[in-house]
Amino acid sequence: MEKSIFSEILDKALKNSASDVHIGVGEHPLMRVDGFLRAAGERPFTEKDFELALGELGCRDAETFVKERELDFGSEITVNGEKTRLRVNLSYSLGRPAAAIRVIAPRVRSIDELGLPPVLKELAAGRSGLFLVTGPSGSGKSTTLAAMIEEINTRRAVHIVTVEDPVEYIFEPKRALIHQREAGRDTSGFAEALRRAMRQDPDVIMIGELRDAETVGAAISAAETGHLVLSTLHTGGAAAGADRIAGFFPPSGQPQIRARLAQILTGVMSQRLARRAGGGRAAAAELLIATNAVRSCIREGKSAQLADIMRSGAQLGMTTLEQSLARLCAEGAVDFEEALSLAPSPEELRSCLAAL
Repeated sequence: MEKSIFSEILDKALKNSASDVHIGVGEHPLMRVDGFLRAAGERPFTEKDFELALGELGCRDAETFVKERELDFGSEITVNGEKTRLRVNLSYSLGRPAAAIRVIAPRVRSIDELGLPPVLKELAAGRSGLFLVTGPSGSGKSTTLAAMIEEINTRRAVHIVTVEDPVEYIFEPKRALIHQREAGRDTSGFAEALRRAMRQDPDVIMIGELRDAETVGAAISAAETGHLVLSTLHTGGAAAGADRIAGFFPPSGQPQIRARLAQILTGVMSQRLARRAGGGRAAAAELLIATNAVRSCIREGKSAQLADIMRSGAQLGMTTLEQSLARLCAEGAVDFEEALSLAPSPEELRSCLAAL
């Protein structure tokens, strides 16, 4: 196959540990390194360049993309003899095609390697319940879920079923049996895959994202029937997770959803990626663990009280985002200015630093 400049761009991105690559017809290619966009090529992409790039990415649904103007898919290509997985989003801008390409790390990193709260290992050892990872796009939610799945894979002889759109990390079965299902390829969608998964003798179910009421309802039902369910949610802090879940449903149904969620929720972690002082990224994590007090707040819709519970729950492994950022600052991993830009409450960040 004729090679485009895309291979050179991707090679440059991998050498610079870029998290994302952006290409578009008429645009200079860019890559995101440590949160900043940088040049990845010397000239704008042509239509021919883009066409060749799609071929290298293994895009099998070019006609669907042209018709629907949007397309998501996973890809695995070889660069300099090494296989690299990518998550690709195709779109149009001012009538011209463009692609946002997420680079997936070559291996699943452990909870310890990522610097995540050690209590996640205990939560991954649970036999049932619902655990959520929240945060904005690009905050490492999928990487955290993958680390928890790998923790289970390493330690437990169980059946893990994942439902993803698209599949990102590829797991190598160790102690666990793992079946990864991709929406649109292996199954028609999240909710349908979840219903079918209940007939596949699963112990653990990982859902790439809770994105609608039907999927949320199926996830809650799976947790209620004795399965451990792990998923992500696009929302702000950990305390907002329950409100976001309830918000998928009409007001008349929200009290029942809150009651069900209070029974099966094991925890919510919200995370941000902070720029390290010496380069790279560090995870700042806010963690809420479902104690009796937390369940009561969720049931009664008193989410405003959850922040105080997190502040005082350090002995259980809980932490606020400000406390996490303060620790990173104290360790010298993150500059104060960077921590300040990510802290919801600058005053609380200063207070946490003073207390260390």
